[in-house]
Amino acid sequence: MRQKLCIVFITTMVLLATGLCPAAETPPFKTGEKLHYSVYLGEFPVGEVFFVILPMAEINTLPAYHFFMTTKTSPLLDSLFMLADRVDAYADSAMKHALLYKEHDGSAAEQDITVTFDWKKREAHY
Repeated sequence: MRQKLCIVFITTMVLLATGLCPAAETPPFKTGEKLHYSVYLGEFPVGEVFFVILPMAEINTLPAYHFFMTTKTSPLLDSLFMLADRVDAYADSAMKHALLYKEHDGSAAEQDITVTFDWKKREAHY
């Protein structure tokens, strides 16, 4: 639960940070940009996190930025606690609204999440 809140928090912060830059005519990121984090517990590698800006997509006929994140535990930790999540988040081209959030839980539980947003009705469907 804590990890999922962290993922949602990071995604929200990225979307808000780019939306709070009204002076910038272009977003502060480009398609193909990647961030890679290695996670350690002391000296032991326990996992990796990747953030990627994918090419623009179309969600409900609207052009959308596509943000991708994946997390994976190291083989050493997989036998104790496997984590292999994939998150796809889509925001409108003005970076004002989230359009779609999809999470694939690649662990043994495999619980997928999809949240769609209808901004005209001010509703989110889970």
